[in-house]
Amino acid sequence: MADTFTSLLRLVLQETGGNQNVWGDINNASAIDLLEDSIAARLDLDVTPAIDPVTLTTQNGADDQARNMIIALTGAPGGTRDIIVPSTSKLYIISNETADVMTIKTVANAGVDVRAGARVAVMVDPVADDVFEVGFVPAASETEAGVIQIADQAEVDAGADDTKAITPLKYENSSQIAQATDSTLGRVVLADQAEVDLGSDAVKVITPATYEGRKSSTDLSGHIEIATQTEVDTGTDTERAVTPATLANAATTVPTIFLGYVPSTGVGEVVPAGWSVVRDSVGLYTVTHNLALSGINDLIIQITCQGEPPTINILTDQFILGTVISKTANTFRVTVGFPDMGTIGGAEHEDRNWMFACFL
Repeated sequence: MADTFTSLLRLVLQETGGNQNVWGDINNASAIDLLEDSIAARLDLDVTPAIDPVTLTTQNGADDQARNMIIALTGAPGGTRDIIVPSTSKLYIISNETADVMTIKTVANAGVDVRAGARVAVMVDPVADDVFEVGFVPAASETEAGVIQIADQAEVDAGADDTKAITPLKYENSSQIAQATDSTLGRVVLADQAEVDLGSDAVKVITPATYEGRKSSTDLSGHIEIATQTEVDTGTDTERAVTPATLANAATTVPTIFLGYVPSTGVGEVVPAGWSVVRDSVGLYTVTHNLALSGINDLIIQITCQGEPPTINILTDQFILGTVISKTANTFRVTVGFPDMGTIGGAEHEDRNWMFACFL
């Protein structure tokens, strides 16, 4: 009876009692060494030659290509190749070291595509007469996690593939994804603060931060806060808005009116609280008021008298009527005269009722 061979790895099965004096050599070379190849050996298979498909060799009891555990596909084939393996139960680790897709398959079925640069484990299932990827992860979908392929630029631009992913680079370069408009969805760019303040860009969007930064002023439209009643009453805030309600409730200041009769003694007989008038000399009066103005030119002074109209030495000084020869925050001095005198002074001054109308 002759030696036989195993059906899966093609290892020698020696005849009982045969191979006298060479049994050990045959066992080592045709069984143990070949078993080691099937567990750990690597085959470098150059697939550059234009042979498609590439069929792995098989031999009983001798070295062959199909027995190796690791099949490294090398070279530059310039296109896809079908790698045909025996339809017997076997586990392979495929290392595709080419730049092209390699397909590991049996003669009968489609097998497994191994992309360029990938290292995958595949199993040959003789029942199905086909090759399957070990640890296979399904394709990702809207309801299931999995692997997903990256779309190329043409696929992104076409906008029809619903199974591949878009990278930021292809998104940026895509003609399919246009700039957003007021009537079309698309991508947008955020406006910076200067662009928001300028207010002329019609294609960029405002963020909450840049919106908050655009406040209205005398030369810029924007958002504005409502003034409180206290701020309206104080009247010094230049950044907030007055509402009809706060305007209606605003505290008003009735113009302070001074009315005073000044006889020859120079003492005013009708003087509001906090005011006084002193006649320094003929036609010269010092008025002390209680307005405490930082800008005296805000005060308007009108001078009239009862009886024959006087001649007032009028020199316009802001809103001041009459000759104001000195002024401070609390006093002002004015001069008056009469038409029949020709000059300032005279006894007729003494019997005139003077009214100084002082208001804001």
